[in-house]
Amino acid sequence: MDSYVTPRLIVKICKQYFEDGLTQQEIADTMRISRSTVSRILSKARDEQTIRISIEVPAGLFPELERALEHKFDLVEAVVVETFNYDSPFGVARELGEVAASYLERTIRPRDIIGFAWGTTMKSLVDNLRSKTVPDVQVVQLNGGLTPHMTDLHATALTRDMAARLGGECYILQAPGVVDDPHTQQMFMADPQVAQVFELAAQANLAFIGVGNISAESLWGRAGLLTEEVTSELKSLGAVGDVMSRYFDKDGVLVHSSLCRRVVGLPIERLHLIPRRVGVAGGENKFEAILAALRGEYVNILITDHLTAQKLVDSSNGASTDQSIESAE
Repeated sequence: MDSYVTPRLIVKICKQYFEDGLTQQEIADTMRISRSTVSRILSKARDEQTIRISIEVPAGLFPELERALEHKFDLVEAVVVETFNYDSPFGVARELGEVAASYLERTIRPRDIIGFAWGTTMKSLVDNLRSKTVPDVQVVQLNGGLTPHMTDLHATALTRDMAARLGGECYILQAPGVVDDPHTQQMFMADPQVAQVFELAAQANLAFIGVGNISAESLWGRAGLLTEEVTSELKSLGAVGDVMSRYFDKDGVLVHSSLCRRVVGLPIERLHLIPRRVGVAGGENKFEAILAALRGEYVNILITDHLTAQKLVDSSNGASTDQSIESAE
C-alpha cells in the first residue's frame, strides 16, 4: 500500500463509502486517487477491523437458522417462516404457501419448466401467487388427481391455475392419483399421453412438492385412502412420510407397499433429476417426515416454519444454533 495511505485517509474513505453512500468511483474522483486504490483501502479496513459490519435482523426473520439448515443438509436454499399456527396443519399451510409463492416469483425465469405436485400447501401457494407473464414457462402436473369430492385440491385445477397466473402453458396428467390395483397402474403409466407428460416433467428444472405424513388428518387420510389396513402396512414397513404419494422410512429409503404400487405419478427416480426441488412443509406433525425427506434428498430447497427448522438443526448434530426459537416468541 502506498505511503500516503494513512489511518486518516482510511477513515475518511470509509466514512464516505459507508455513511455518505458515495460510490468508489466518486470517492476516487474527490480524493484524486484511483478507484483500485479505494477498493484496496476498503479491503484493508475490513482486514484490520477498522470496519465492523453489523446487520440488525428484524424480528421474525431467521438467517442463522436458514444457514444452519443449508449447511447441515447441503441445501441449495432454506427459507424459514415464523409460524403462529404450529399445531394447526391448515394454519401452517397458509403461512408457508404465502412465502412459497413469493419464492416462486423471485426465482422463476423465462423458459422454466415447473413440476407441480398438488396438496394443501400447494393450494395456498397458488392462491397467493400474483399474476405475471413469464415468457415460455411450462407447468407440468407430477402426480394424478385426488378423489372427485376434494375439488378444491384437484391437481388439474391447481396446475391450470398456476400456469394461468404465470402466463404459461400447462400439461395435465389425465389420471387418478391412486388406482385399484397394480395392473391398472401399469396401464396408466404406459399410456402414451401420460408418458408424454412424464417425459416433459423429467425435463423440469424446478419442482414444488409437499411432504406428507401418515395420519387420518393428512391429505390421503382425508381422501379415505389411508385405511386401517394401508396405515398398518405402511407403519410395519417403517414408513414415516411421503413425497408425491411415495412413502419412505426415517432414513428416506422408499418402502414398497401395496399403496405405492397403485400410485400414478412421476417415477421418484426422475424427481431426483430435477435440479431445484422445493419442499414446502412444516407444522407439529410433519417433523419426522420432513427430516426423512431431507435425508432421502427428495428436496434440496426447503421452505418450513421456524419451530420445525430448529428441530431439524438440533436433530442433525444435537446442538442448537445461535439463533434460538425464542427470538420469535
